[in-house]
Amino acid sequence: MSDRKHRGLYKSSDGGKTFDKILYINERTGCADAMLDPVNPETIYASTWEFRRMPYSFNSGGMGSGMYKSTDGGKTWKRILSDADFAKRCAPSYEQAMGVKLHPKHPDYVYLGSSHGLWISANGGEKWDWFNEITFRSAQNVTFDPKTSKIMYVNTFGGGVWRGFYLPPGYEEPLTGINKNLNNEFKCQIFPNPNTGTCTLKIEGLDEV
Repeated sequence: MSDRKHRGLYKSSDGGKTFDKILYINERTGCADAMLDPVNPETIYASTWEFRRMPYSFNSGGMGSGMYKSTDGGKTWKRILSDADFAKRCAPSYEQAMGVKLHPKHPDYVYLGSSHGLWISANGGEKWDWFNEITFRSAQNVTFDPKTSKIMYVNTFGGGVWRGFYLPPGYEEPLTGINKNLNNEFKCQIFPNPNTGTCTLKIEGLDEV
């Protein structure tokens, strides 16, 4: 995949008949994922990933990668995960941003997967913390249990699928106060077999929340 100006995030306002580019970083960076705030659809979160595929190799990561937010339907954007945040975990040439997810009941809680682990913000991207409870490095996507949104699953690259409480210890739960589920640690639920490429499901007991 060569450097091209068509990379970016596109939006259609006529049911898919036409599209306009609403977010563009550079010729080496594409949009990895995007989500609308279910309470205010004018608010959009988008992750960008600088990536270049070559015949026998690829370059993944760079200064074009990041997390962006728009509060006017994509007319203007602000980079909300800064180079200073990334620098806590990696060198500038390795910056990556992958899957974006908002908590279904508390959309101000924003999750971002990266090859360096999982980021979390409790205030719509104003401040970010590292989700240290997931010990495996590469976190790609997050999804929430349909029966209880207090449980989330994190898909990793090569490290299985992890299951646990949706907030790190010390975070205040919306409406209920301080998170007391400190013993509800993240545990790997699906272990990949490096020999066969298949996964084996292993259930670990977790307290109900």
